[in-house]
Amino acid sequence: MLKKVIFGILVLTSFNFARTNKEIIDAGNERQKAVFDKNFKSAKDRTAVANSTYTEVMSTLYNENRAYFDREFARLSGNRRSNFRTMYAYYSDYVVEYRKFLQNAFGAFLADTGEFQSYAYTNNYLLLETFNLNMNTYLEAEKDAKTVDENINAIYDYLYSSGDKIDKEDYKKMPASKMQSIVNEEYDKLERLLDVRGNEGKGMKKAAAASKSSLKKIRKSYNNYDKWFDNYVDTSSLSYENKEKLKKIVKFETISNIRFIIQAIEKKTDN
Repeated sequence: MLKKVIFGILVLTSFNFARTNKEIIDAGNERQKAVFDKNFKSAKDRTAVANSTYTEVMSTLYNENRAYFDREFARLSGNRRSNFRTMYAYYSDYVVEYRKFLQNAFGAFLADTGEFQSYAYTNNYLLLETFNLNMNTYLEAEKDAKTVDENINAIYDYLYSSGDKIDKEDYKKMPASKMQSIVNEEYDKLERLLDVRGNEGKGMKKAAAASKSSLKKIRKSYNNYDKWFDNYVDTSSLSYENKEKLKKIVKFETISNIRFIIQAIEKKTDN
């Protein structure tokens, strides 16, 4: 209990001074390395240690995630307060459904336990971390509009893949509606890939069907989360230009996450 109280104090204290997204990302990488180095130094059962290590890292991220919500929820009032709570509820649903999907898809199509743990961990980590980055981007923008570009660029730099056919600068310039179209295209690609993997045998067909059912729930949860995040941004005091920039980041993050999943599942197809 004492550890939880101390951690809570540390989390709340860390929000009392401005942090850039780059600083948050770097701090997260350093924290992961410290936890991994500590737990794997003398580990014999690496699978069990990996599970406990991932849980430790995720718990820290979730506590930060929840602290952002509690802090902002306490600050807001009226419809904005209610709508922000709705947004976070849909985001929480998204996280739950996302984990279920990864369990179905990676559990079926990644035979190696280490690969399953690694890919699932990375996807779950990014889903929690990007919410924190999004909230930090918005909250810092409310205090100083000049921080928007630096913080949003940090997200693009962090998640952009060098093999992407679309240039990073083009993502920044395109309207949110165009980026949403790309999100839909990537979800469709993932669904088609599940069909391909499902044709590999009876067992795979069953796994693909379960994954596709879970994928539908993810798409619904994502759409609700994205819709209410847009509402949260639109009803803020930010300029129109900065609102449009912020409304694209959840979409870009989703594109990156889906492509990561596709690459993971395709990896086994090529073997």
